[in-house]
Amino acid sequence: MKPVTVACAFVGLFVVVATTSMPFSATAQSKSATPLKIAIVDIAVVRKNAVANQKVGEQLLNIQNNINSQLQAEEKVLRDANAELARKRTLIAAEAFAAERKKYEQKVVAYQTKRQNSQNLMNQKVMEATNQINGKIAEIIGRYAEANKITLVLERSNTMLAADTYYITDYVLGALNKELPLVTITLPVKK
Repeated sequence: MKPVTVACAFVGLFVVVATTSMPFSATAQSKSATPLKIAIVDIAVVRKNAVANQKVGEQLLNIQNNINSQLQAEEKVLRDANAELARKRTLIAAEAFAAERKKYEQKVVAYQTKRQNSQNLMNQKVMEATNQINGKIAEIIGRYAEANKITLVLERSNTMLAADTYYITDYVLGALNKELPLVTITLPVKK
C-alpha cells in the first residue's frame, strides 16, 4: 500500500502546482503577447510568375542583343585590323610596325573596357529592376499582414509543411501584377 500512497501524493502535488501556476502564466501571457497568426508566401513563385519580371527579362534580352551586335561589329573591325597589321609586318620598318601595333593594342584595350562596362551596366540594370520588384513585394506583404493582423510571414522555402489556408502566394502575385505590371529598363543616353 505504501508505493501507491507515495505515487498518489506525487500526482496530487503535481496537479496542485500545475493548477495554481496556470492562471498566473496564462494571465501574464495574455497581457504581453499577441496571438500568433502566420502566413506563408513562396517568393520564388511570385518572382517567376510576375508579369513585371517577365517583361524585364524581355527588355534585358533585347538590350543584350543590341549590345552584342555592336560588340561583334567592333570585334570584326579589330580582327580585320589585326590581319592587316600582320600583313604589314614584313612590309614596313620595325619602328613603324611597333607604332601601328601600339595603336592596335590601345583599340583592343578600349574594346575590352567597353565590353566590361556593358556587362557592368547590364548587371546594374538587373539589380535595379530586381530591387524595384522586391520592394513592391515587401510592400504588398506588409499591407496584407497589417490588414489581416498577421504576426509572422514565412518564406515557403523555410517551411516544411503547412495548411493551404496559410499560403498567400496567389494574393501577393495578383497584387504585384496589378500594382507593378511593368518595370522599364532605361539606359543612359550616349553623348
